[in-house]
Amino acid sequence: MDPLAEYDILNTNPNYLLTVRHKLTEKLYYVQVVPLDDARNFQTKLSYRISLNHPNLLQFKEPFQHNDVRLYVILEHCKYGTLKDFIRKECLDNDRQLQESFLCRVLYQIAFALKTLDNFMGVLSMETVFLDEDFNIKLYNFQNLNEETTGKVFQKQKELKMSQLGRIIFEMCTRKAFEKSSFESELQKLNYSESLKGLLTFMIKDNSGIKKNLKKILCDPTILLQSSQWDFNSTFLENRQGSIKSCSESSDLDLDERLKKLEIKDAALRIKETLLKDKERELATKERKLQIMERDLKEMQYKINRDSRKSLSSISSTHSSKNLHNYSEEEPSYVSCGDSEVFPTSSKLQVEKISKPKNFTRTMSERRIRFKTSPLKDRNFVKHNHEKKNFRRSRILECESTKRTFNRTSLIMEPCQFNNVGWNEETKKHAFEMLRVLNKENINVKHTVL
Repeated sequence: MDPLAEYDILNTNPNYLLTVRHKLTEKLYYVQVVPLDDARNFQTKLSYRISLNHPNLLQFKEPFQHNDVRLYVILEHCKYGTLKDFIRKECLDNDRQLQESFLCRVLYQIAFALKTLDNFMGVLSMETVFLDEDFNIKLYNFQNLNEETTGKVFQKQKELKMSQLGRIIFEMCTRKAFEKSSFESELQKLNYSESLKGLLTFMIKDNSGIKKNLKKILCDPTILLQSSQWDFNSTFLENRQGSIKSCSESSDLDLDERLKKLEIKDAALRIKETLLKDKERELATKERKLQIMERDLKEMQYKINRDSRKSLSSISSTHSSKNLHNYSEEEPSYVSCGDSEVFPTSSKLQVEKISKPKNFTRTMSERRIRFKTSPLKDRNFVKHNHEKKNFRRSRILECESTKRTFNRTSLIMEPCQFNNVGWNEETKKHAFEMLRVLNKENINVKHTVL
């Protein structure tokens, strides 16, 4: 019995993929047709591929064999097919371009799948990347089977390069096949961000292994931000020329209605403007009234304070007069000086008109004769004009005029010899005579120590 009898074949795709529908459940599947040239080696790889379970991988189911010639593998179906089919049907046929957020989401999911897979099989291209109904990436991740590779199914796996992933995103952006000579000029024509263009240029020029720089893509801030902001409504970007045409057609149809709406809005805005002006006038009049009321309140407060001061001064004056009257009644010898007047603080005394007191004359008893030092003890008091030694200014000189004259003349001091003073009969008589004369004249002299 033919196992494909339970399925209806809808179409045939390259790479030996058939789109079939189950007759009972009416679910769609892909069927991979595999020639059995090396069945033993193929079974090990196929069993490993069926065991893989990843959100970004196509789900493989148990295969079945037909006539010992071919092997049929049931695969998960994707609504939008491969990326090549998606670009042709959804973008080129409808003249639409993909949003940057959707491109970043596709790039992030492919990089995440390659980072988490231990072993990638097959080729990474537009024909081996699928899109399901929720726009999630599904990698084929198996040996690419076509007429050229028939009989060479199990060749040695080549290392994936970063440039292969860059070319896939480039073809999704430009909706054209990749050309190495003109890809930079094509990127500059796109209306995407400079960060995305720079990242694509780096990926296309990078010929190293893909796993070496996958972390840079997964941690890129533009990729993370744009992919997180994606939703179903931000997948396609309409063509500008088509949108301009549709806008012009709709504007021609609805021009009269728009003009009427604009006139109604204009009239409503004018009415609101007049109402706002009236309110502004009312507020201005209220503000003036409040200013007048505030000024009146200040004047009233000033008058109240002035009257309270006058009442306090009158109360204090009456209280002092009562105290004086009571004191005069108690003390008969008290003489009243009359009512005291309290002058305001503004009238101050004029110092210029007050006469100064005259000089006071001293009496004889207040006069004193004072010597700074005793003349008899000052050895430098006598002046000599021969030598310039042992010069010392006398402390007796106090006046400024005598100091100037003394400084002009150079005084030469010489030691002189004094005869010792002794008490004899003649000196005693002379001293007593001087005392008698002084006592007769009654002159108070402050004696110094001899």
